[in-house]
Amino acid sequence: MFEGGGAESASGNKVPQGNDAQNDVRIFSMPEALRNKAATLYEEPKKEAELQPLIIPFALPQEQVPVQDVPVKKRTSPVLIGLLLLVLFGAMGAGAWWYVAVYSAEEEKPVVPEPVVPVEPKPEPKPKDPFPGTDTDSDGLTNVEELLYGTDFRSPDTDKDTYLDGNEVFHRYDPNGLAPSTLLDTGSVRVLDKSDIPFTIFYPASWTVSPVSSEGKILFRSAESGQIEVVFSKKDPLTSLESWMSANDISVKNTEETMTKEGYPAITTRDGRVFYLDVGAWAVSATYNLGDNLSIDFLQTFKMMMNSVRMRVSEEASEKTEITP
Repeated sequence: MFEGGGAESASGNKVPQGNDAQNDVRIFSMPEALRNKAATLYEEPKKEAELQPLIIPFALPQEQVPVQDVPVKKRTSPVLIGLLLLVLFGAMGAGAWWYVAVYSAEEEKPVVPEPVVPVEPKPEPKPKDPFPGTDTDSDGLTNVEELLYGTDFRSPDTDKDTYLDGNEVFHRYDPNGLAPSTLLDTGSVRVLDKSDIPFTIFYPASWTVSPVSSEGKILFRSAESGQIEVVFSKKDPLTSLESWMSANDISVKNTEETMTKEGYPAITTRDGRVFYLDVGAWAVSATYNLGDNLSIDFLQTFKMMMNSVRMRVSEEASEKTEITP
């Protein structure tokens, strides 16, 4: 069906050659292998997807909340704010002026020293009542007296003889040794024996003794504090001690009658710090003065001294001579 020369192809179609090839239209035919497969290459058009029913959600009607009107705040007037600021600054200025005026005026004033008021001295406290000295072991001797006699202030019976130390001193025995040892044997006491004194008396060896005064007074002073004053005076041997005290205006109230260990009648105050002794032709009065120390530290020593008073032998002889008819 094609005109012109040319070689025939293997499929039976002529192929143009030479110049004819340029002017001829080229037609390509379907290969034989595919000629009978035209039907298989046809593709059935795709079916459109089925439309699904549109479901519209149904919303329940909601209860409408009434909208409240928000109150609108009233704005402060700028004029009012200005007036308040003006008043505030005015008050501050007035206060500052007053402060400067007052305090500057005070600074300008001359400083006048305050008058010195003399301080009156406080009255001295009244003396308290005397009180017993410390007696740790309750043996009748204070701790100060334990030092005088060499006893143990922690033991009421230093020598273990069943007698309290204070009781032994009262009777002039040695509290630190067995009987018949006495205070004189230990050297803790001495005997005052002078011709110008009508009696003898014991006193602690560590104490000092004053000379006898013209009034018949003797002072026994301790190294710590306090002193014992002894005064002797003439009296009629037939006159009782109580009569002699009344004649010398000495009160006998709150007193007790007793007897010394040497057998002399005595009258003592209830606190035991004043003694009156009837030593025949002599009356002896003794007082335990505490001084500045209100602690009664030597009461048992004082009683021991009073128990030791004894008329001298010469005085006893003269007294017997005067009494004999």
